[in-house]
Amino acid sequence: MRHRNAGGSPVPNVRSSRLGWGRSMLLLAIILDRETAVPRIVDAAEQPRRSFALDSDVVTAEILAESVQRELSARQAVLESLAESPRLRQLIDDARRLTDAELFDRCDRAARESGTDSPADDPYDWMNGVVRAAQQHLESEGRTVDESWFITDVDGRQIFRLPPKDSGHKTTLGRSFHWRDYYHGLGRELPPETPRDSVSIRTQPGISFPFRSRATEQFMIAIAAPVRGEDGQQVIGVVARTIGLPQLLRQWEVEMHLNGGTVPPRTELHNRFLALADTRGGYASLLDHPWMTHARLENMSDSEIDSPDSPLRIERDMAVTLTSQRKTDRYRDPIGAIDQDFQGDWLAAAAPVGRTGWLAIVQERRDATVRPVDDLRRVFVNAGVWSVAIFSILLGLLWYLLRRAAT
Repeated sequence: MRHRNAGGSPVPNVRSSRLGWGRSMLLLAIILDRETAVPRIVDAAEQPRRSFALDSDVVTAEILAESVQRELSARQAVLESLAESPRLRQLIDDARRLTDAELFDRCDRAARESGTDSPADDPYDWMNGVVRAAQQHLESEGRTVDESWFITDVDGRQIFRLPPKDSGHKTTLGRSFHWRDYYHGLGRELPPETPRDSVSIRTQPGISFPFRSRATEQFMIAIAAPVRGEDGQQVIGVVARTIGLPQLLRQWEVEMHLNGGTVPPRTELHNRFLALADTRGGYASLLDHPWMTHARLENMSDSEIDSPDSPLRIERDMAVTLTSQRKTDRYRDPIGAIDQDFQGDWLAAAAPVGRTGWLAIVQERRDATVRPVDDLRRVFVNAGVWSVAIFSILLGLLWYLLRRAAT
């Protein structure tokens, strides 16, 4: 019943008014609590998953870096042992009297007559057998085979190569490569027009500065060792073997089963994969990445790749984080600037590869890592919407009944 004043007019129902305000405030409190509690719960669930995934990537990166360094060292040790062979010194001495055409004929014949009764005293046949045996050994162990083997004399002239030439290209036998890092060991490539007498042959074994393959346009390296004369002092040549960096990393992608055992082609690795970067020169630039295929790199000149605006160059802040902290949960892949498949935030971990100046990088999509938590977020949100809606209906019904009873 409503109360009336002395004039007979009804008095406002203060209780009903207060009840309406109370209902509104309670509903607002529930909504605000849901809006703040859900993100807190989801963030609390996301953090352990991100931390676990990132810690796993750190371990993987360290294993990768150590494995790559061990692989390179093992191949270098083979070359160092081979460099002491008198047969190798004989090959270098014999080559001085051969023309460029004769060099190709000797290498080509040795390659074609592999496994036949070739002359046992021919140094080219002997060297061909050494290379074949080394390649078969790598293959039998499931390791990446070398792309090529070659020997240069003291002037940088290439006097042996297996294969004698790359498919679709002219032979390089007889040409001088004194400007290549695998010859002089200065840690950088020199201009091809560099005068021969301004460069000295390397005196220590090592890994060359990465250079681009003529066949694939992808980066490769040469592992090289000096060959000394009979006096054990004077360097008379260099023996080297080359390997493509994509092929080298592919070996470890298979070994580490990064994709649950069955590893798809590298061009299809968009969620978790390996990459390699060079940190020499005061910046970090990608040497290998699933995006870096022959079809894409063949249209990029060396000057474009070396440019500060190169799409292969990692942002300075990101590079500093990777080299100093070794991990980040907000990595920005530089390829994302030109390919949307690599855009967004990534988890990334890195480890240095010996003294090469390289960084082994393991990266995976951040959103893929926390996808189960995102599903949980949607469950919370949907449940929250329904709970607020049902509570609002019930509260409205209760308010209506109380209001009716009050009148």
